Amino acid sequence: YLRKKLAFATHKKHFFILGALNSAIPFLLFAYAAQTINASTLSILNSTTPIWGAIVGIIWSKTKPTKSMLLGLLLGLTGVAILVGQNSLTIDSQAITAIVAALCASLSYAIASHYTKHAPKLSAFDNAHGSMWAASIMVLPLIFVIPAREMP
Repeated sequence: YLRKKLAFATHKKHFFILGALNSAIPFLLFAYAAQTINASTLSILNSTTPIWGAIVGIIWSKTKPTKSMLLGLLLGLTGVAILVGQNSLTIDSQAITAIVAALCASLSYAIASHYTKHAPKLSAFDNAHGSMWAASIMVLPLIFVIPAREMP
């Protein structure tokens, strides 16, 4: 339709890395978590992506965090803890795995963000299109492993 050609074979490794980190892994982890915890808690946990981004950035670039950066991370983590804590009445003891899965999904987004800064420079269309094809290829085999809970 757009008459743009995607060089999937040329950048296959990049598309699979980006597709895994930015789509397949977080989508699967959030879908798993959503079976146990409510949507408001999931959205709060999803909002930890910038916190993870700062932490991944410190580790990736090997820079020493500033006092204001540490204060910002502390305030962000405190805010998330307060907000998730307010939902503690709806979270049972078995939800810990789901919370960890949602936090790992947000961490995956943060890693993808830093990866793209050092990845091959491609157009936004190519990155989006190629990574979604790669993510679809990775997730497609799960159709045969994970049964549908109800008729689509």
